Amino acid sequence: MARSAMQAIKQPAPQAFGSLPVRHAAWFDGMAPALPRAFHVNVAGSVSAVAVKPILRAHFADNRSDEMSKDNSISALIAQLDASREMKHDEKRIYKPAIEGVVEDQYFDVRPNFEYPQRLEWTNWPDMPARPRPDDRYFSGRSVNSIADPELKFPANAIKLIDYYAINSNCNFVSDRFADFVEQHAPGTIERRRVKIKARDGVVDYNLVIPRNMIEAVDTDRTAIEIRAFDRQDGNWIFRARMIGEPVFDPARTAGCLHFTDPDNLRWYWSRQLIDAAKAAGLRGMRFGPILHQYCEM
Repeated sequence: MARSAMQAIKQPAPQAFGSLPVRHAAWFDGMAPALPRAFHVNVAGSVSAVAVKPILRAHFADNRSDEMSKDNSISALIAQLDASREMKHDEKRIYKPAIEGVVEDQYFDVRPNFEYPQRLEWTNWPDMPARPRPDDRYFSGRSVNSIADPELKFPANAIKLIDYYAINSNCNFVSDRFADFVEQHAPGTIERRRVKIKARDGVVDYNLVIPRNMIEAVDTDRTAIEIRAFDRQDGNWIFRARMIGEPVFDPARTAGCLHFTDPDNLRWYWSRQLIDAAKAAGLRGMRFGPILHQYCEM
């Protein structure tokens, strides 16, 4: 199936990800379907979720408009596959980029900087399905307030704590100045919960934060994509997309955005501008990928 020449959908940033229609939402039996949502975080850190408009129709008609045919999003590829029903259950389809060899140079995902020797220990981790997480293409995210109080230990004196820790999940444990920094530069774009860390010499106030501004920003003209189809046997299909290699983003959809998460890989991407500001503010504990094109460490 030939890919259409598509134009990026412009989204004001930060903006919530407009997902596929609700009939695609429930992937696993027993999990509630997810509506497209925008999360609004107040000063106290509580979250309210409101439905937002889908950014595309469920199917592309044969006489689709020029505007729709120019869409180069992953959602558009999935909608075309869903309309055509050309794939078999558990079949994979790879879309090679029309322009190869492009490296993303404006947005970098946040990763822990393991050059700092002491690690934060989360002793009462919830199981994976119960952990707080951002939205993705098919599921509403779980709030930072949906779990019991995290039991956090630090095997050194509190003065050794840095500003950013991530513990093999989408949960980010950050200092007050880290959380305040993000809220100052991009108000209302993170969900924040106060937590406590038991250090060797006392208890320290900290924060559990999750980014809540979802943008479908991957440029399929410059990123290799694999889409896998699953037949639910109820008349509906699920399509899961993943990047082959590192993604390249469409500047039309990320213009003016300081940070965002992506619905197909859930990484937290920061702009060069925000990274530079964080470095100037002296924040410690992050490094920014991809690994082969590392931007900086803090």
